[in-house]
Order: sequence, then structure tokens, then C-alpha cells
Amino acid sequence: MTSSSPTERFSQLSIESMPPITRSRSRIQDLDESPAESEHDSFGLGYNTDGAFIFPSRLSYSLDELDEDTQDHITTIMDMEDNGPQCHLQTYVAREDYIIFQVAELVQHTVRAIAPESRCNLPPCNCYEHTKAGRPCRHMLWLFDQITNQLEPAPRPRDAPLTLTMGGYPRELGNIYDRINEFHLDMLGEALHLQKPDTDTEDNECVNPRRVQAIKEMLASLNAAPVEGYRPDLFANPSRGKRLTKTKDLEGTIFRMLLRNDSFFQYFRSSLRYDELLENPLKKVQWRMETAIAKFDAFRRAPGRPPHGRTKDAEWCARHLLAVDKQIKSIVMNTARPLSNGDYHEIITLLLHMIQEVIKRNEDVPLDSQVRAKRNLYFALIGEEDHDFITGTLETIGTSHVFPFVAEISSIMDTLGQFNYGMPDTYQDKLRKVIALARARHASTSSPSGSKRSSGGGPDSRAKRMK
Repeated sequence: MTSSSPTERFSQLSIESMPPITRSRSRIQDLDESPAESEHDSFGLGYNTDGAFIFPSRLSYSLDELDEDTQDHITTIMDMEDNGPQCHLQTYVAREDYIIFQVAELVQHTVRAIAPESRCNLPPCNCYEHTKAGRPCRHMLWLFDQITNQLEPAPRPRDAPLTLTMGGYPRELGNIYDRINEFHLDMLGEALHLQKPDTDTEDNECVNPRRVQAIKEMLASLNAAPVEGYRPDLFANPSRGKRLTKTKDLEGTIFRMLLRNDSFFQYFRSSLRYDELLENPLKKVQWRMETAIAKFDAFRRAPGRPPHGRTKDAEWCARHLLAVDKQIKSIVMNTARPLSNGDYHEIITLLLHMIQEVIKRNEDVPLDSQVRAKRNLYFALIGEEDHDFITGTLETIGTSHVFPFVAEISSIMDTLGQFNYGMPDTYQDKLRKVIALARARHASTSSPSGSKRSSGGGPDSRAKRMK
């Protein structure tokens, strides 16, 4: 199905599920089960020690605002002992004044995200379970949980679970229809590993890079091989191939099946242990950053053409990058395990790479501030006003980890100071503070009289994470 509207205000994701996976997390364990799997199995769906309910994405939700019958209903259909909802996404389509998501198990179901002002009188899901009782069904709960996992920062503090509403999504999202439109449908489809709905062809170029990366991680993990450099013949220039099977290459055949078939991809992915999925939250936000910038670049390169779907201008891209910054800060503050030196190095590298990409897109445009905000990413994100972009996250990280990057941050400040639009004084002061604190910390730990500490994170970063 394809969009019937020139805008991306509306969408449909199609979800199908394979037969339930008959594996018990608490009763029967495979003989070759690793300690890592056993440890993770205790963190399945169900209530955690704080009284919040864990959904398939590992986000936790408070059910306190729901009546007792509805709470019992939700915990029954979402309990991992019964494997939870066996659903997956397949496609999406646009309709006037509402977004359609099609969800399938053994049969397909249609889930709608409806605009607040819409006159649509259709139920959010067309399944019997929802239309009869009027409560959130497993299709709505599963789908909106997957979407929330893309829209909301993760991980979240243990004492701040999301609040589930009768709409099947958390109150913290506001209106899910508006949030999806702000994110943009094609971005969401890629994030959820969907092929584009109009690419059900044999065109070898029609592949979702997000899905390709997920397949690479799964196959590399099952082969106990490093992801980087794994099967370059398949992943350096991925294609669907003219034939489904690849002679004398079982992995190549499985790769094509996972790339082509939505049902098989979701079934295969749900069959893996959680520790085999290599779900690195930093990789997820890096993908979001790179994809948003790439789509903004496409908008810049074709200024005279009518945009395809909603306009992916500088303001749109800036909102995504601010969200990425927020998600990175959440990773630093709320990670379940202490971050290593390598983790912090990767995080700071990504933050500085992000601001450098913004600097590269300081494009001269007409003096009209409204036009400038649409065309100039630097002006929209930094030059017009202080949005605390990356500075708050850098302040959250232990200064001992920031010090190796002081020269790079200083160079960035010098570059910003040369721009015609300059930068807000408050933003400049925050960058100076980051540099000063890092240098002072380094001087105190390096001097003979100072109490020298290890570079394993420092108490400042850990204390802030635990607040």
C-alpha cells in the first residue's frame, strides 16, 4: 500500500506474527543455555521490583491510573510466560485525518493513531478484543510500545516509569498522532526495520539500511564474529538479489530471506535471546542523527522541487538532534551498568561529531530569519538561541572523561566565534565551563598533592547518574 496524500501526516504499519514461539523462560531451559541468558530471563515481561510492568521493548509502565479489571487484562495478555504478543510490522498507508497501523498475528489487524480533531469514528483497533471491551488490546499495546521506544529517551530512571493510558500508549507522549508526525513517518518506518511500503518489488536497491544493520548484527552474533567486517560480500553493498536462495551459501540465503520477508524477519528476531540482539542504545541514536541529517541534506540539495512528504527542513532536523542529545543524556544518567572508559569515549565522540555536522551546515541564506531557520541548521539549533545543545550532556559526564577532548571543544568554540551569526553568550559560557572544569579536574588529579583517582569514571559522574 502507498500513501494517497502528498504529505506524511498519515501512515500505516502492517504487523504480522508467526505462530507463538514455544519457549518457557522459567520452566524449561535449553541445555546449551548460557549464564547470560539465564540472568536475562529473570528480566522478562511482568512486574519489576518497583511495581512497574515491563513491556517487550524493556520500557516500564505504571498501570496505576487504570482500573483493576483493565490492569488484570493488560498483565494477562502481555505476560512473558505466554510469550507476550507475537506481532510484527509489515507496511503502512495514509488516510485522511488519521494514521493507520496494520497489526497481524495469525491474522491481520488494523491499528489507527487518530488525530485529536478527527471526525473518524472507527475504533483504534479492529480486533474483536478491543471493539468488544473498549480496552487496549495486545496489538495496540505492542505497536505503541515499539513506537514509544523510538520516540522516548531510553533507558529511563527506574523510579520514573511511563504512565500507560486507555489509548494504549504512555501519557508522556502527549498525542501519539502528533508525535509520529513530528518524527516523520518514513523515519519511523526505517527505525522499526520496515521496508518502504512502495518497494515490494525485485529492485535490488530498495533496502532499508536500518534492517540491513539489524540483520548483520544478528548473524554476526550467532556466528560469534565481530560485527565490523562481518561478511563484506553481503553487507558492503547489500541487495535483495534476483533469487531468494544463494547456492552454497546458507548465510547469504538467510540474509535475503530476512531482507525480503517481514514475517520471517520479526519471527527470527523474536526467537533470539536478548543478549544476542546487540541492541546498543547509542547505535540507535547515532542512526537517528545520521538519518535526520541525510534527509535534511536531501531537502537542501533540491530547494526548487516540491518536497516529498513533509518538509525535512532545518527546524525539523534540529528537533531530531535535540532529541538525540536528550537520549544520550538519558543513557549516561540511567544506564543499568557502570559505563566504561570506552563507553564515555564513544559518547563524547558522538556528541562532538554531531555539533561538527551542524557547523558544516552553516549555509548563507537570505537575511529573513524565518527563511534562515528553515535552511540553516546551525542557525536553527545554536545561532538563534541557546537550546543547551550537547552542553548539558557534557556537564553530566565526568570531567576526567571530557579532558582528552578539551582541545577539540576549544577548536569548536573558535569556529563558532567566527560565524556571522555568532552564538548566544549563554552557550559560549557553558562551553567555557565544560573546558574549565575538565582542566581543573585534570590538574588536581595530576599534581603530587592531589588525590589521584583512577580514570574509571570518577565519583562525580556516577553520583549524577544516580540522582
